[in-house]
Amino acid sequence: MKRLTPTLLAAAIAATLGGASAAWSQGSASPGIGAAAAAPNGMPTPAARDAAGPGGTTAGTLSSADRMFVDQAAESGVATVQAGKLAVQRARDPRVRLFAQRMIDDHDTANDELAKLASARRITPPGEPALRHRKEMDALQTRSGVDFDRAYMRGQIAEHQKAVARFDRQARMGQDAELRQWAAKLLPTLREHLQMA
Repeated sequence: MKRLTPTLLAAAIAATLGGASAAWSQGSASPGIGAAAAAPNGMPTPAARDAAGPGGTTAGTLSSADRMFVDQAAESGVATVQAGKLAVQRARDPRVRLFAQRMIDDHDTANDELAKLASARRITPPGEPALRHRKEMDALQTRSGVDFDRAYMRGQIAEHQKAVARFDRQARMGQDAELRQWAAKLLPTLREHLQMA
């Protein structure tokens, strides 16, 4: 075996220590997979607490009720916008068309806000209506004239009654503070929509 000269030995040690030092500093400078781990006592490390979202919520830690609210609000919001777009085109009564445009405007804004809240919690809400909404939309597309107007408005009354109940429950009982505040903020608008319908 060849013997290393003192200069080569010193260089090899420096390179080894330098690489370990760089790897250690990179691992501690940015929260990665290991940074979010729990400390030996089982408590979250400071890096894990820093990685937590608003209100200390980390990915996948929304309560099942909060997650269900996000999913149902997203599905309903998308369905309301889609039905509104159809009504703007097909409604006979100008008041129905005005109502439909208001639904598009208000629910598009709410859908965007919900998407941002969900993204901050590293979840993706549904981007399309639930099956029951799709069936209602299919049935609505077969109607025309006054029959369309009545069916659309009946559907909006039923959907907004459910939405008011859902948002009221979330505003009172939701565990995620920001989702609770968002629900409380939208509740008066949803009640106004129901009254308008």
